Amino acid sequence: MTQDVDYCRIHGDKLRQWQMIDDACEGEQAIKKAGARYLPTLNPQDISEENEARNRQYRERASYYNATGRTKSGLMGVAFSKDPSVELPAGLEYLIDNADGQGIGLEQVAQKTLSHVSTLGRAGLLVDYPLTSGSMSKAESAGKGATILRYHPRQVINWDTETVGGITRLSLVVLMEQSTVRNIGDFKHTDSIRYRVLELIDGVYQVRIFEQTDRGFEEVAGYLPTDASGKYWNEIPFTFVGAENNDADIDQAPLADLSYLNIAHYRNSADLEESSFIAGQPTLVVSGLTQQWYEQNLQGRVYIGARGGLPLPQNADAKLLQAAANSLPLELMKHKEEQMVKIGARLLMPGQNITATATNSSDKSAYSVLALCCANVSGAITKCLQWCALYMGVTGEARYEISRDFVTAQLTSQDLLALVQLWQSGTVAKSDIRALLRKHEIVDPERTDEEIDAELEVEPVPLSA
Repeated sequence: MTQDVDYCRIHGDKLRQWQMIDDACEGEQAIKKAGARYLPTLNPQDISEENEARNRQYRERASYYNATGRTKSGLMGVAFSKDPSVELPAGLEYLIDNADGQGIGLEQVAQKTLSHVSTLGRAGLLVDYPLTSGSMSKAESAGKGATILRYHPRQVINWDTETVGGITRLSLVVLMEQSTVRNIGDFKHTDSIRYRVLELIDGVYQVRIFEQTDRGFEEVAGYLPTDASGKYWNEIPFTFVGAENNDADIDQAPLADLSYLNIAHYRNSADLEESSFIAGQPTLVVSGLTQQWYEQNLQGRVYIGARGGLPLPQNADAKLLQAAANSLPLELMKHKEEQMVKIGARLLMPGQNITATATNSSDKSAYSVLALCCANVSGAITKCLQWCALYMGVTGEARYEISRDFVTAQLTSQDLLALVQLWQSGTVAKSDIRALLRKHEIVDPERTDEEIDAELEVEPVPLSA
């Protein structure tokens, strides 16, 4: 029996940051559900029902502008605007349509992995194989296939490394897995948590499964995976995927700064709506009345507007009092919106002082945050494909590459005219112009300069009268 298999190596601050980014991406419902975590309580010392009602209204009136979620979706759209390059040997083609054993294809696994990496800065991928009796020979593996399992960074709760012969490799990975099972005989579902322990013991990879019982966490299953030839693994087929690199260290979350700013914008919105609610409603002020006159003539009621009148005695006065609007929260919101646009754009830019034209060039985009995330995800999935090949006993090239040739702007007619003028003036070579046109798919990327020149040299067909 092991009591500490649920030990989490990740610091609480990092877990809270990941939760904040996930909530910021999910949108207003998640942000408001968190209550005071993202919107401080008004007069927290006051625990009266009246103050609680005021805080509920304060939160409900606020508006969350989901710039973080839209940025996340935009990054994914840019990354997969072109189909990834995939090369699979015979025997691994099934991964295209079913990479995780649950009907999720390889591209969807890549998309979800990149989603975690480009937002939280971390993800995990494990290559697994269905249990068989004895060694996993080709005969036994008929109808089965290696799978690529994806893990949220919060699920990889513990890990360790060892260095052998100058090479650092994982020696321990603990994965928290949650499953939902329908109770037999009814329609209710029960959630359960178990822990999958991946460990190298004396250089041999083994898997152990722990579940919680009345006596704590107990090991309920364990096995020694083998490759297609029946050999035990000498490494853990698990890889971290990061925003900076794919080592075991936790990288900075690319969307952290944007999320913090987005929530600060939400707080400004709450203050603006609260101020508008309090000061935006005009208040009737009447002066020069006596209590006796008020009770005899108005009888506790005041009617104003197009269908009402307010009788007043001599020298009395009535007016509507309305406080001046508080524009400071609005100005703060506008300032934060400008900052959020800049932060989002920098995820595609290699530096802060890069022009829009430079940002579009392939050599520059290779150093952007998104491009680096794409490279890391591509490398991790390629490694997983190679592990799948060992499990399945197949040979041949296995590779997965997400395009980093981002096109973040479209050429306008004015841009095209300017390009022609640069070419005609001898400032830019024709081949460079065509390379840019291929990049924007104005010219077929598969057509060479020779093919285009040959077609242009053909005499035009005369038009019939």
